Amino acid sequence: RVRVQVGNKRSMSDVRPGGARTSDADGDGRAYLCTGCDAYTTIEPCVMCAMALVHSRVRRLIYAVPAHADGALGSRYRVHTERSLNHHYQALRGLLRGEAEAAIGATHACAAE
Repeated sequence: RVRVQVGNKRSMSDVRPGGARTSDADGDGRAYLCTGCDAYTTIEPCVMCAMALVHSRVRRLIYAVPAHADGALGSRYRVHTERSLNHHYQALRGLLRGEAEAAIGATHACAAE
């Protein structure tokens, strides 16, 4: 256990590998932030999901396929770099893009049958 001080407020919290913290406020010990964590998705997140990643404090998001119509991390918007937000994260695109596009195509083909 470590004591964390932010400004004038102090709290007790556990620090896990990678920097994720848990809060003792509710006593259940579940992580409430993903500080230092990387997230992986197949498709570029929308604005709502990109903001959820801001609030969860991820370190970076890696995604395979851009969402040209409503992608929030470079295709249409750049939420992760918005200067007015209190947290920013790195967004990397294109990891395993061919495999992801094939999987998405197979999923849509199965759903159409």
